[in-house]
Amino acid sequence: MRILLDLTSIAGGGGLEQCKSLLGPLISMEGVDVLCVARTGTAIHDYIVGSEAKYVSVSGDWLTRAWMYFYRMSHICHAHNIDIVYVPFGIGSRQSRSTIQIINVAYPIICYPDSPFWSYLPFWLRVKNRFKSFVRRLSIALNADVVILESAVMAERLASYPAFRRKKIVLMPPLIGQVASRLKEESNARASRSASERLRLLYITGASQHKNIWRLGEMLQAVRSLSNADVEVVVTVSQQEYLRCCKTAGIRSHLDECGDRIVFLGATHGEELLREIKGADIIMNISDLESISNNFIEAEACRKPMLIAERDFALSSVRTSYVTCEPHDPVSFVKAIEAYLAGNVEAPSCSGELAIPAIVRANNIKEIFQGVGSNNPSAHWK
Repeated sequence: MRILLDLTSIAGGGGLEQCKSLLGPLISMEGVDVLCVARTGTAIHDYIVGSEAKYVSVSGDWLTRAWMYFYRMSHICHAHNIDIVYVPFGIGSRQSRSTIQIINVAYPIICYPDSPFWSYLPFWLRVKNRFKSFVRRLSIALNADVVILESAVMAERLASYPAFRRKKIVLMPPLIGQVASRLKEESNARASRSASERLRLLYITGASQHKNIWRLGEMLQAVRSLSNADVEVVVTVSQQEYLRCCKTAGIRSHLDECGDRIVFLGATHGEELLREIKGADIIMNISDLESISNNFIEAEACRKPMLIAERDFALSSVRTSYVTCEPHDPVSFVKAIEAYLAGNVEAPSCSGELAIPAIVRANNIKEIFQGVGSNNPSAHWK
């Protein structure tokens, strides 16, 4: 079986961690020959070049990407006798009828029109994102033989669109990434925090507007009113990215008042990320849009409490003790910190499997393809 791994929509972040974990099990799988396609200048491309994987490099400019979508990806599949295209993140590409395409949908923006996210976008950006979501949704519906979704929340939302009602949809948890695997293997309990120490919140995130990093300044400004809490947030974006998000949202950064309470790490991976997770008191996720973020998987792996947005996807994904806040209300953030300090944390309401080992996911993907041949893509999936 020849599989093409379409990585052209991945640059870094959670997608990078997931694909790095999946690549090894797929390559070593008996009876499977894997070819990777990735954009030059991206972290995933650099990783593949240094691995044992066979690969094809492509340019990342918009014209080349359009050419890839309509023609070149199909040409690569034909030239290498590809049986199945697997797209971990992205919209897929136009393929011949003889090539099966499985698309893992990780764009909650395409099926969540009621998200508070839309209310806080400038008009021009709202129109742009609505159009992009429409195009992505249409492309996935046209290109996918099988759609893989990571959560029941996304499945319910996507099913409301007519184009997906007749699609073969399979629910499959994301895989446990390398960082989460390491955390499970090691002892990660942090020593008790002394009264003089800052309460350290870690937000592992990118700089997309829906991640709400632009709310951090006003949150930390509001929490200064607490006499018993000295709070800092460590965030995996740069200060420049934070300021850009604040400018887009049209709000002050508050760095003059509380800049010493925000630690900007920039993109963080591997050992450095492990150290930050171990040193945190709370793992944070205040996004308005999410599938199943690595934050939830890593927090479960090291049994760290979480501070999460009061959203259905977050409440269904959290597997450790947690407090909630409304990201767009700084007072709600203050109350969440007060609840945590008082020990008033919630227990998770969901206990199902949040993530699965990479080898299990690789086997499931292979078995989905076998199921497509029998018109039952979930028949072989465990």
